[in-house]
Amino acid sequence: MEFEIKFDKIIFSKLHLNTDNIEGDQYVDQPQWKTNLNIHTDFIESKKFRITFSLNLTSENNASELNLTAVSFFSTNQEITKEFQESQLVIISAPAIAFPYIRTFVSNVTLNSWQNPILLPMLNFVSMAQNSAYEEATNKLAE
Repeated sequence: MEFEIKFDKIIFSKLHLNTDNIEGDQYVDQPQWKTNLNIHTDFIESKKFRITFSLNLTSENNASELNLTAVSFFSTNQEITKEFQESQLVIISAPAIAFPYIRTFVSNVTLNSWQNPILLPMLNFVSMAQNSAYEEATNKLAE
């Protein structure tokens, strides 16, 4: 039987938005954003796991900042094994399923706070996984 995952829910456990745009001028030029995204996976039960996204955005001129933590919960149809933990379902598919909710949340929050909405780019989790594997292999070779 092949592993299947189900997206259960996403919880936004932290949100901090700070801006010097106190004029509320929604039509100022869209700033460039410095982005830092960390993704962490925890296996919490025999058939459940969660992925935590920690996102920090800082405007190029440091006038605005957004910090967000979102936890997405998934379940599986089988007991989680070591093989599953290292599979593409966990490393690529699950983050790719959850991230659009984060993109939508960020754009809605910023739009509703009278800012230009922040439109996060779509992410290529396949490429990110390949780059991560390359970095890990390079680090092991350097040891």
